[in-house]
Amino acid sequence: MTLAVIGIVATMTIPNLVQNYQSKSWNTASTVFDRKLTEALKIMNTQGTLAGYGSTEAFVNELSKHLKITKTCTNNLTSCFEKEVTVDGKTTKIKDSQTAQDLGKNWGTNVVGFQLANGVNGLLAYNPDCTQNEYSNQITGSDCLSVVYDTSAYAKPNEHLKDIRTNGNVKKLGDEWLCVRFADHCWSEPSVPTPVNKAECEELIKSGYGIKACNYERDNWAGAVKQCGGTKNMPTMAQLAQLADQIYGESGIGEKENKTGLTIKDQDLFDALCSKSPTATKSNFYVWSSEETDSGNAYTRGFYESRLDSSSYDRSGGDFAVCLAD
Repeated sequence: MTLAVIGIVATMTIPNLVQNYQSKSWNTASTVFDRKLTEALKIMNTQGTLAGYGSTEAFVNELSKHLKITKTCTNNLTSCFEKEVTVDGKTTKIKDSQTAQDLGKNWGTNVVGFQLANGVNGLLAYNPDCTQNEYSNQITGSDCLSVVYDTSAYAKPNEHLKDIRTNGNVKKLGDEWLCVRFADHCWSEPSVPTPVNKAECEELIKSGYGIKACNYERDNWAGAVKQCGGTKNMPTMAQLAQLADQIYGESGIGEKENKTGLTIKDQDLFDALCSKSPTATKSNFYVWSSEETDSGNAYTRGFYESRLDSSSYDRSGGDFAVCLAD
């Protein structure tokens, strides 16, 4: 009877322990990859070698001087990446020859596969229209690349938001859109937007991006609006409340309600989103909404392990951009 009880307890607890270990491993590998790639792109920016390439192949050749790339693949992508991945519960095949359009970006460049010395492998497409400024150490090159990468090499489960991760420019993979699904829509994986200055913000107003007023020389909320292609492609506070319902297993959280004593129900989703957070602890994340308060503030949602925040926040702050993907 004692052995039977031990067996039952083991059956109940071991899968959870394994799952938690895997999630932490994927998140750590993702954080390391993001940091190394960002450092490489910042160096390229200060050296003036970030922009100006006509092909992904030429860009990757320069990137390899700053990132430990051990192998690249052009017309045989599955020699560097998975043949199949799971996206939103569906299996999609990776073609051996792809363009940026296959990742959801109309950049006119090819996709290149790569493998790093630490075992991470991925797919990368370059944007010939990306910008650089050698005099700024804030340029991260986020507008230059669409990147899909596998934090566990060829090991399973090869599933988006688990071991398969992307940056915010990737809208699809294979025949499936990559997204965070909430509020009856598909949204891009969160990414930190590139801030815009006041003059750029005023140009966005003229171009119909939905911004009402500008103030700061470093406006992250306006940068999120630019990244998403307008406020119409950003979540409202009511839609972010539905994301909160999904993460915490609640029903009917108010669009601007602050709440404590919460318990995470969708741990995989929460961990995947936290892994992109610019905060050092990786235990919370904030998302910009489409709702502007005034020239200096906009509404944002903060997601923590046991609480949910809502506030009109300084637009120069560093929250995530989440863009409509469908």
